[in-house]
Amino acid sequence: MASFRVKRVQEEVLGFVSSLLRRYNDPDFSLVTLSECQMSPDLKNAYLYYTYFTPAESDETKLGAKIAADLDNVRAEIRKEVGAGLRLKFTPQIHFRFDDAAVFGSKIDRILDQLK
Repeated sequence: MASFRVKRVQEEVLGFVSSLLRRYNDPDFSLVTLSECQMSPDLKNAYLYYTYFTPAESDETKLGAKIAADLDNVRAEIRKEVGAGLRLKFTPQIHFRFDDAAVFGSKIDRILDQLK
């Protein structure tokens, strides 16, 4: 179980990085939603889980790969901003991970609809 400090830092990092992503001019980042942040117990690693909205006219696989690559490209810049914007002893390494909970949820919904 995470300590109170870890939980508080998770919330701060999640909110700060979410606001940073909104400031980028990349239109794909407007489709991204950060759903969760998990910090390592020593607060040196931040694992940010994201989902994205897929417009009807786009290919979900290509869009997902592009968003993952774009997030990976801005990791160092985001880490720098987190270090400057949050008062932490150590600036955490930023790791983006796709949150597949929404995908599993939609699969379950489709299965339930087929059963009706």
